Amino acid sequence: VRQIEGAVGLEDYSGEFAFARVDSATVVRVGPLLLRAFPGRHSIEAYGVRVEGPSEADPSRTVSLFYTGDTDECPSIVEGARGADLLLSEVGFTSADRVRGIHMDGLRAGRVAAEAGAGTLVATHIQPWTSHELVRAELARTWDGPLSFARGGAVYEL
Repeated sequence: VRQIEGAVGLEDYSGEFAFARVDSATVVRVGPLLLRAFPGRHSIEAYGVRVEGPSEADPSRTVSLFYTGDTDECPSIVEGARGADLLLSEVGFTSADRVRGIHMDGLRAGRVAAEAGAGTLVATHIQPWTSHELVRAELARTWDGPLSFARGGAVYEL
């Protein structure tokens, strides 16, 4: 944000954010929510985050969301997504991209959702030049559950 505003070179965001190191053993409580990190497979250190908390419709029931973050398919991301009511999964590549270890294509994101037994898959981090139809077709080869595409302002009730 600061670079957009023209304040180049400022690296200290301590006024905006509280930073903490996390690993797979880290559990953070934010109000009624529990957040847990799961290591991803990316070109730099990256984590997916599982958020669990009470359902608004029925507070006696725990619901969960898992966000993959930037990652390729890997066992720890499948584990983090296991049984999630909503899986927000990056689909930064298509199957035409041969690079591995950075992002998932639709085939791999769908496979993560299926292996994890996720409830609903919401695809995100799709490149502007990639059509949603192509992503949907790739996802459909490995995922047959509910699917939507992330969009600004969308609300997902769990």
